[in-house]
Amino acid sequence: MGKKKYLKQISSFKRLIKEHRSKVEIEKTKNSPELKLLSYWEKEIDKFKIELTKSKKRMKRR
Repeated sequence: MGKKKYLKQISSFKRLIKEHRSKVEIEKTKNSPELKLLSYWEKEIDKFKIELTKSKKRMKRR
């Protein structure tokens, strides 16, 4: 892959992390937050962070 694709991946992961964080914040403000959803989104954020670091490392190798 070229640098453009890695830059696109990185921006995509950052966008997804931001979206999931906003979902978590919205859910936490509810009177009875859905704990399973919160847990799921937190796991997703962790996965996105891992993939983000992998993409950054791959891009540096290019």
